[in-house]
Amino acid sequence: ILLIWFPLLFFSFSSSFYQPNPPTEVNVEIKVGPYLPIYHMTAQDIDLVSFSSTDLKILRDKIDTLNAE
Repeated sequence: ILLIWFPLLFFSFSSSFYQPNPPTEVNVEIKVGPYLPIYHMTAQDIDLVSFSSTDLKILRDKIDTLNAE
């Protein structure tokens, strides 16, 4: 069994281990119930921007301040 699994595990972990795999396309669609979408957006490649944990914290803080009002 080790003879079969070792090469599979070796190649799967060696080539892409700890390398990020960012998305190449994002689709956003807003629907109300079973009706057709009222908004649809697609972004690809250069339109996509990295979003760090600091950016996420800033976004959450802004949302929290809006909810507090």
